[in-house]
Amino acid sequence: MSRVCIIGNSHLGAFKLALDAGDMPGISDRYEFDTFGSIRASILQTRIVSQRLVPTRKDVTENFERTSGGQSEIDLGQYSAFVIAIRNSPFWIRPFLADTQIMPISRAMVAAIHRNFLDDWSIDLTARIAEVVPKARVFFVGRPLNTQKDKVARKLLRQFDGPDEHSQVAIKDTVLQYLADAVASQPVAPKVDLVRPPNHLLEPHRLFTLAKYARGAQDADTGLKQVFKDDDTMHMNGAYGREMLTHMLAPL
Repeated sequence: MSRVCIIGNSHLGAFKLALDAGDMPGISDRYEFDTFGSIRASILQTRIVSQRLVPTRKDVTENFERTSGGQSEIDLGQYSAFVIAIRNSPFWIRPFLADTQIMPISRAMVAAIHRNFLDDWSIDLTARIAEVVPKARVFFVGRPLNTQKDKVARKLLRQFDGPDEHSQVAIKDTVLQYLADAVASQPVAPKVDLVRPPNHLLEPHRLFTLAKYARGAQDADTGLKQVFKDDDTMHMNGAYGREMLTHMLAPL
């Protein structure tokens, strides 16, 4: 079977829960998985040496060992696919808002904001992995889109139900199209995909994750021993992880 490496921070929890459940037809029987996680942005404290991703700080080494079942380094060459679940999603709407208001914005401005997103260590790491293992597919998902219960989400979604709903929806759809075009026209590297969650995981306006996918989310940084509070809108559960893995890997 092909091997898949999932690298993440606290958002690794959704994927570990999905793998522990083991109920992914067409995925579980085709792929073997290894998971490596470290808190927040600490995965920055690594370097690639001879096709191995090696921690340069003791706490990252310990985090890798805890989340992988004992492996302190990542042997990149043994994998046919990678899932990178660190930092932000390129499809997060917040950079395109004025406070919590969605405003008309030009195609050039959307492209410029996306270029700024690409200028980040997490994208550099993703591109480096793709360069070191050119045969592999690399999926960059970042963190999930916050749920519809997020403070920004509630304020923004109300605009789509108000007196200017048609114009606001039209502006939103234009921004999303410009962003999709920017992602398509500014590739990170060959065989690297910036992954947008499929629409069935999102509320109807395709900006935020459905709240049901946050219920029961668990923190990978604590070995899945901590369940996130009900008002957490950033971390997702095993059902979300299963749907995302199926979305990415089933077509391969």
